[in-house]
Amino acid sequence: MYLLIVSCSQRKNDAPGMLPAIDRYDGPTFRTLRLLDRNKSIPSSLDIYIVSGKYGVIRWDEPLPFYDQRMDPSSQAASDAREELAELVKRPYEDIFVNMGRDYLSIFGDMLEGAKKAEGRVGEKTSHMKRWILSLW
Repeated sequence: MYLLIVSCSQRKNDAPGMLPAIDRYDGPTFRTLRLLDRNKSIPSSLDIYIVSGKYGVIRWDEPLPFYDQRMDPSSQAASDAREELAELVKRPYEDIFVNMGRDYLSIFGDMLEGAKKAEGRVGEKTSHMKRWILSLW
């Protein structure tokens, strides 16, 4: 089993009601994940979790309403997310890949030292993540 951890995106689908997180978030990372999913290029051995500014650590298919909230490092949400993430990374994953922005890495990076991390600008990070996912086949 493999684990992908991504941070939420500021850009969101503002459709009313509940949408799976993968459809609610609309940044480059999520557009790439949706494309890979449509093309059946995400292996069943990959668990995908999102660190949400409002909801903590969630599965990529968890239904979410529209919201607009960044994670404040001193908030209860950040503290709860750290606990959730600590439990998640304890699982016996063969490999862990992280695609997060600077702000989220400043909150969670110390917990993810053994993980592979996407580097560079947004497009480079997204490409790095995509190559890693495709390498799991």
